[in-house]
Amino acid sequence: MPQLGRQVNWGLDVQLPDYWKSVFTPQKAATGINTTPGQVSRDFPAIDYTQTGSAVPGVNPQIQQWIDFTKAMSPIRMQEQAQAAQLSAALTEQQLASLYPYLSQAAREATDRNLMASQAYRGFTELLPTTRQNIAASQQAQATSAMSGHADMIRAVADAARAAKSGKGYRGQTFSYA
Repeated sequence: MPQLGRQVNWGLDVQLPDYWKSVFTPQKAATGINTTPGQVSRDFPAIDYTQTGSAVPGVNPQIQQWIDFTKAMSPIRMQEQAQAAQLSAALTEQQLASLYPYLSQAAREATDRNLMASQAYRGFTELLPTTRQNIAASQQAQATSAMSGHADMIRAVADAARAAKSGKGYRGQTFSYA
């Protein structure tokens, strides 16, 4: 860290070209005691308070030429960028068209792998003891339901036969009892 009052060489003379030295080297401004307009005030840079016009300095002629050139080239550059964008879009479309068969085949293979995995998992779960018990219980419930339905049908036939034997039957629109 530099100490106060000590001269420090920051190496500008070695690292920067002459143009940049003038940019980074501060200019010593004259200082004075007088505070009248147009004169120099104490401990401040000289300022001409009588100056009229713009406070913005004029543009360097070389920089102005560069700005004019850039403005003139702007439509051409925009056209080039539009052409580059169209070319990029066309190339992307061609690449996707050439890749589509491969992507489609990869998707088909992935679907087949998933289907085989699902079938293998289903086969595995059907072999589990709890699944076998559930299947057996379901088959038993179906058999019981079928037998119950068959028994209800036999009971209905027996009730009809008993009713026919006892003389109770359907005659026309009403039942008659003998």
